[in-house]
Parts: sequence; structure tokens; C-alpha cells
Amino acid sequence: TFSFMNVIPRGSESALALETLESGWGEGHMFPYRILFRSTDNSSVLTRSFFSSAQSVLQSVQDMQLHPPESISGLLWHDRKPTSFTLVMQLLKRNECGIHENKCRCKSGLSSLSESVCVVQLANQLFVSPDQRAMFVTVVPSVPPGSQQGLEWLQR
Repeated sequence: TFSFMNVIPRGSESALALETLESGWGEGHMFPYRILFRSTDNSSVLTRSFFSSAQSVLQSVQDMQLHPPESISGLLWHDRKPTSFTLVMQLLKRNECGIHENKCRCKSGLSSLSESVCVVQLANQLFVSPDQRAMFVTVVPSVPPGSQQGLEWLQR
């Protein structure tokens, strides 16, 4: 875990700005963990079995008794629960919307369905490698990552 406070001069404007951000958002939001999942057999991570295995790991992270994470986000996980593999694949196959320069463009304006298509397609772009052999999720810890509690959390 890295903190910019280690490299910014104490008392500088940059340090004060970072302290303000950390106090408002929390260190976990400023320096979240990223968990990388990769295919062990060079196959795509967009398979039901891969989703199931990775989501099992994330469920154990979510269920941690000592300092459960504030949030987990990515293509595998949303709103404190695993995403449906079937739904993700259905939304990825739809073509009424596309992502260009990290913005959603839909042929006929935004509806709740096209918004879901956009969210999943953008998550796919942001969290899945171009060769589809790896993906990551972001975990916001409920304790400061650089603290003793944060290091203990990471070891578990």
C-alpha cells in the first residue's frame, strides 16, 4: 500500500490538500486495493466458471468479520453482491450503445436498459484486459490501508 504522504513534504500545500481529501473521503477511497484475477490456463475470464471462482474469493472478502470492506466494484461485483454472469454477457452482446472515450453513446437516447448496457460495457473496458485473460476489482477498505489494521486486513 502506498501513500503520497511518504513523498510529499510535510506542511506543503500538496500535503494539506491530500490531508483534506483523506479526511473527507477516507484513506480507503483515496488508496483502494486492486485485486487482480487472471486466467490460469490462458482462457478468457468472461466464462461462467471464472466468474464463479473469482466471486467466491470476493464473497470471502465481503464476509470478513474484522473490518469488512466499504465497497467492492468491478464487472464481477456490484452493490455488495456478485453480478449475474448471464446478465453481464447479455448486456455485453447488445449493440444499441457503445463506449467512446469513456463516454456512453446510444442510438436512441438513454433508457434504463441502455444505461445498464453502458455501465457493463464501460466496466468491461475498464476492468478487463484487452486479451480478456485478466480482470481486476477495486476494494475500498474500511480501515486506512497504511495503518496496522489495514496491513492486518490485507494479510487475511
